[in-house]
Amino acid sequence: MTPSTSSRASRSITPFLSPSEPCSTTTFAASDDPGTAHSGEDTHKESEVMDAVLLARIEMLESENLKLRKESLTKQHFRIEEIQDDDKLISFYTGFVSFMVFSAFFEFLGPVVHHLNYWGSKEKTSNRSRRRKLDSKNQLFLVLVKLKLNLKLSDLSYRFGLSTSQISRYITTWICFLYHHLKEIDWMPSVKQVRGTLPTVFREKFPSTYVIIDGSEVCIETPSDLAMQSSTWSQYKHHNTVKFLVACTPNGAICFVSPVYVGSISDVELTKVSGFLDTLKDKPGVSIMADKGFTIRDLLQKINVNLNIPAFLNEKQLSAEDVDKSRKIASVRIHVERAIGRIKTFQILKGMIPISMARLTNQIIFVCCFLTNFFPALVPLSRSSKEESVEEYFQRLSDSEISDMDSDSSSE
Repeated sequence: MTPSTSSRASRSITPFLSPSEPCSTTTFAASDDPGTAHSGEDTHKESEVMDAVLLARIEMLESENLKLRKESLTKQHFRIEEIQDDDKLISFYTGFVSFMVFSAFFEFLGPVVHHLNYWGSKEKTSNRSRRRKLDSKNQLFLVLVKLKLNLKLSDLSYRFGLSTSQISRYITTWICFLYHHLKEIDWMPSVKQVRGTLPTVFREKFPSTYVIIDGSEVCIETPSDLAMQSSTWSQYKHHNTVKFLVACTPNGAICFVSPVYVGSISDVELTKVSGFLDTLKDKPGVSIMADKGFTIRDLLQKINVNLNIPAFLNEKQLSAEDVDKSRKIASVRIHVERAIGRIKTFQILKGMIPISMARLTNQIIFVCCFLTNFFPALVPLSRSSKEESVEEYFQRLSDSEISDMDSDSSSE
């Protein structure tokens, strides 16, 4: 190599070398080797392939992560435990004033709730306690949500993460169980219990009042049978209905609910066939308050029970005495209408009961009426007192019952 050639090579290589590295033709020859250059191209291609693989892997993991997040959100089904610390939500979904009252009612039902014979199930008795997708407490919660809000089966299915057939099975089973279980309880209080909890407005005007009665109707889907269409037609509601008799104490507690009858039945006939008169045979001297449609004075006189109803307009004008009495009756009889209004806060009774649930109508009405007694007292004990809680109401009933027992024992 000539000196000029060497200097040209040195000048051409120098910019690619660091200042500390010696400039040599040997280094130039090694970096310019064809085999080494080919190896660098392969490494670059491999790096690009690895990058593409990593990107594909990242996209796949992100897709899987999104899917799992959706599944985790879906699995967070609606349960009573989620709202147990919020009394307003408990009241909204169940009707109970608090989770404590809900739990007390659940415990009251007893251990049988864990061994129910589910409707449509072919299980043997020994398998009834097997683990289910929904525990017993949340099964009760599900049924109460249905009664209180009347949500569609598909809605409940989505909320609770169950199939519509499972939802239907739980509802039918629990409604029948609650009906037969609660039916064994004697609702009718003693005369002394009623007088011990008599609100001031009754004590001043109608102190002998034992209960207030009224009829109520619930709309049903039009039956296909023509005879049933005619018998269930209500002139009052202008719809096909079923009718039942309700009796409440002067402070608004429901104490009697009759079976349901066709909507065309009269108030008098409803009272006769409901069995209500049988509950009064051992309570002579008490008074019953009702609307003017309940012309049952002759029936009550046979068992020595009085009747207070608004006066009838037999002449052109009512006397001043009749007007005053009718006003007083109307001012206190409205409490039974308020009690019935509470029953209708269960939305399943406010709408129209479909044919698919017609077989459960009697049971549904009975259960809803019973549950309204867990609401705060409808009529305060005195004008100065505020609306009392459920615990205070049952404590007064309990104290009154103990007082009855003490007086009975002393008389003996």
